[in-house]
Amino acid sequence: MQQTPPPSVGSWEEEGLFWRGPKPPHPSDTSSGDVWEDHDWIEIPHEHYIAISKFRLNEILWQFPKVQQARRDFKHFLSRIESLYHFHYHALLDELKSDYEFFDPDSGPLRRRSSSPEELLYREHRFLSNFLHTMLRGNFLPFTQKQVEDAQLYSYLFDLKVRIQWDRHDPQLLQDFEQYVQTSPDAASLRRILEAETLSDYLQPHPDFKNRVLLFWRGIDCDRRQAAQPMQKLDIWISSIIGKLFFPIQRLIEILRGERNVDKNLVQDVIGDVGRLANLLTFGLIGQDKQQTTHQADDARTVVFERRWIRRLNMENQPILLRDLFKPKILQEPELERMICLFRQTPTKALVDQLRDRIQRKKADPTQIDHNIYIKMFKRIPLADAEVILPFKKPSMKSFDITLISLTGVGSLYALWKGLQSGGSAAFVIMAVLLGLFFRMIMGYIRTVQRYNARMISELYDKNLDNHTGVLQYLVDSIEEQEYKETVLAYYMLWLQDEAMTEEQLDGAIEEFLKQYFEGIEIDFEVDDALKKLVIRPDQERDDHHLPLIEQFQAPDGQTYYRALPLHEAIEIMDAKWDLLNRQRLESISGIL
Repeated sequence: MQQTPPPSVGSWEEEGLFWRGPKPPHPSDTSSGDVWEDHDWIEIPHEHYIAISKFRLNEILWQFPKVQQARRDFKHFLSRIESLYHFHYHALLDELKSDYEFFDPDSGPLRRRSSSPEELLYREHRFLSNFLHTMLRGNFLPFTQKQVEDAQLYSYLFDLKVRIQWDRHDPQLLQDFEQYVQTSPDAASLRRILEAETLSDYLQPHPDFKNRVLLFWRGIDCDRRQAAQPMQKLDIWISSIIGKLFFPIQRLIEILRGERNVDKNLVQDVIGDVGRLANLLTFGLIGQDKQQTTHQADDARTVVFERRWIRRLNMENQPILLRDLFKPKILQEPELERMICLFRQTPTKALVDQLRDRIQRKKADPTQIDHNIYIKMFKRIPLADAEVILPFKKPSMKSFDITLISLTGVGSLYALWKGLQSGGSAAFVIMAVLLGLFFRMIMGYIRTVQRYNARMISELYDKNLDNHTGVLQYLVDSIEEQEYKETVLAYYMLWLQDEAMTEEQLDGAIEEFLKQYFEGIEIDFEVDDALKKLVIRPDQERDDHHLPLIEQFQAPDGQTYYRALPLHEAIEIMDAKWDLLNRQRLESISGIL
């Protein structure tokens, strides 16, 4: 007799949809009798990015009596912090824009006319280094191999397979930069910032993405909607049955297309196919056991909140029952709030030249480089549909469609062969019917691709936020705001409480404060980064980004505590730093003149 596993540690936010706990729930934890696989659950991580504007933060800060009593001084305090960070990051933005001017698809060709290859390579490396710096400081994360595999596991709103034309991406840009990061002494500071010896160690890219595109994301939420889609349900049900009946042919096609590894355990796959086929033919009456894998708890977590998991729900991982064919189903998928991709394309040629090169088997000339660098930013992209933001994509047939067309074509040829042998007319009639079905399937696929392309263009039009230089402006503005919010929150919490705190106490107090006053927002506040910018350190070398506003001392119990300087002292320190920066700027201008 099969024993029911013990309940998972955690609790439901929404039963069957949203879970809190160290690992995803087991189906026995829900009363609905629903089943799922472990990879149907995706963690919603607590990010470092504070997803509120500085204006909303200031509005809440003004509500406390201590701030109202020192209203004039506190307003000056906030204004000075904002000015100092704007001063610092304005220089970074200028450097980014001045370098990118050589690679901008609009201004680049004209700007590069009088530039030497050495200057272009220097500006290329400096631009990419600063770009990665803005990604890191702006709390953007690389889109790693694990996330690419999660995205490829299911489809969501776009149910047609998309293939990326990787040969149209120029790998030389990132190959050269990879070598620069690994070997150049000038890249030592970048390696220290990335906390990695190579670019690949930091990015952890999928093999298809490596050296072809830089892809980053920030912010993750949940996209949920209801949809009936009876034709898609019927298509999935029929294609699954036919696919399981002819699974050797479909499996061979998947291997030839690179969608399945040859060394995979085929016997185990066949057993799974038979189980899924029985489940489909009986409309779910014969169930199928689903296995779970284990998740390791993250001991390095410093956030005070419990881990969060949302369930991926789509037409592929839900049972298709006949009585539910016209009923709406809940669809749910993790949604990435911001995605940024950077790439360079291979030089484009006329169609006649491309055909001539293919006939003559002429290899690409490595000296011909399209120096333009493309940067694009998108919003609210479902994880399963992340490939739609990549350039040079085209829809392609599902393995099931190719299997069905192949079987139809082979059947037509077999009928023709038998008809020629026997001289009977019945075989020719069957052949004509099969050929008609064959061409009807081809034309239906072409119409589907046209509708898919139109829908994809419409979606990207709505989700595209900015391109090229506009993305750089957004990134630097985002860093300024993040630095401002981290600094203000760290100092403000110590100043408001008027007592010393440990690093852990300060971290927890800020996280609870944000959740209480900002609609339940949960973040993992980077308290170590905030203290690094604010703790007084007289013995260390001068740093213009450093604001010495917090004292650090050792208590008798051996713990390190932090205490905010009085507000008037903090203002004096920042006024002095502001005056010094202005004098240095005037001196540099005078030197130029």
